[in-house]
Order: sequence, then structure tokens, then C-alpha cells
Amino acid sequence: MPSWDEQSRDDATQAADRAMELYARPGVSQSTWAGELAPLMTAQAQQDYSYVDPVAIAATKVTGPATIVEEPSPQVVHVSVPTDVGTYTVLLIRQGQNEPWLVSKFTLPEGLN
Repeated sequence: MPSWDEQSRDDATQAADRAMELYARPGVSQSTWAGELAPLMTAQAQQDYSYVDPVAIAATKVTGPATIVEEPSPQVVHVSVPTDVGTYTVLLIRQGQNEPWLVSKFTLPEGLN
């Protein structure tokens, strides 16, 4: 069973930051976008985001450090990531202590839809 420690928190913020950097690229093709983002996502998220057209993504860059905003369990974390259009929340999950944090969902900044 995973537990919280500083390494887990660092890994979570790094995973959210990296995923958001790959997510916020409206100038790349859909196949490139999905292909490069997929390894950082859960299988369900890969399916959920497989038809997203990156042109529709308003954010173009990460503008500050990712920060944990909620830790409901050692396997689930909500991380805020500031971008040029507002702060996204990235929901990450992991299966075990030494397993990678994977994106389950990107939540748009308030006011964007």
C-alpha cells in the first residue's frame, strides 16, 4: 500500500507539470499530441482524451510551479498547474508506492469551457 512522503509529493508535482507541458500545445498535430501524452495517462484517460483536438486547448505554456491542492489518499492527488490562461487542476493516480503518477483528468481553469 502506498504512503505519502516527500518523494511521492515531488513525483506528483513533477508528473503534473510534465503532463501539462505536453497538454498545452495547440500547435502540434492530434496524433503527436496524443502519442506523446499517452504514456503519462491512465488507460481510461487515454481513451477519454483520444479525440481531443489540441487546437481547441487555450493554454500554450505552463507559467509557474505545480502545487498539490488536495491529497485524498496516497494513491490520488489533485495538483494545480498555472498556465497562460489560468490554473488547471490535474488529477493523478498511482497503483503503488513505486509506480508512476498518471493523469486521470485535466480540469480547465474556472471560466474556461
